[in-house]
Amino acid sequence: MKNIAMFKQATGFVIDRKGVIITGAPGIGKTSLMLAAYMEGGFIIGDDGLEVSDTSGQLFMHPVTNFEGLVHVRGMGIYKVPFHTRHQADVHVQLLARSDDELPPNQLEEFCSVALPVIRLVYDSYALHRLRFLLRHERVI
Repeated sequence: MKNIAMFKQATGFVIDRKGVIITGAPGIGKTSLMLAAYMEGGFIIGDDGLEVSDTSGQLFMHPVTNFEGLVHVRGMGIYKVPFHTRHQADVHVQLLARSDDELPPNQLEEFCSVALPVIRLVYDSYALHRLRFLLRHERVI
């Protein structure tokens, strides 16, 4: 059975072959992080709205119909960019304004009955570097 859901305030992209779903408050930096990944060779899936589907126990993300390839750059307007129509989601990034504590190891969150690892990340000029590091290395403590 295939479950489909649409998430507002969610952005999706691919970096280093990993599918990333980003959530967070409006203006927190979801689009900025996605654009930083895009400028580093990543692929855009969807901005400020994302459809996800469970296909045989794997979660896939898709752009929202009629908004494919549209990116809203705050204060600058809406731009048309190259995009991918589908990619497996590997991790859920929760963007935060600040973090006073670390997320416990192996934290998972369900999307359409599929559990994804969660990374809590503060958005700043080094957020993409930290994200890429976290995607490449296993946490031991």
